[in-house]
Amino acid sequence: MLRLRAAKIPFGTLTTVALSHPPGWCEVQEVLGDRLHVLVPETPFKRFYFYRNRGHLARKHRRVRSFVADVVGYPLHFLKKRDLKGLASWAKTYSAGFRGATFGPPQDADF
Repeated sequence: MLRLRAAKIPFGTLTTVALSHPPGWCEVQEVLGDRLHVLVPETPFKRFYFYRNRGHLARKHRRVRSFVADVVGYPLHFLKKRDLKGLASWAKTYSAGFRGATFGPPQDADF
C-alpha cells in the first residue's frame, strides 16, 4: 500500500476476492500483555529479513510509531527471555536495515 501511494497509483478493495496468506499466529510474542506484542519469525533466515526490512521501512516511510514499538518491544522481549544473543542479532540486523545496509544475504548466515 505504501508503494502504491508513493507511485500515486489508485487502488481499492474487492470484496469478491479471497486471499490466502500463511498464518503467523505462532510467531506473535506478547511483551506487555495485550498492550504490546512483537513478531519473532521461527527461522534465522526469516528473522534476518523480517528485522532488516522493518528497520528499512521505519526509516524510508518515517514510520515513527513502528520505530518506537520496535525499539521498545524487541529489547523487552529478548531481555524477558534472557536471550542476549537474540537481542544483539536483532539490534545488528534492524539497525543495518535502518541505515539501508546489508541488502543481500547475511555474511554470517547460520541457516
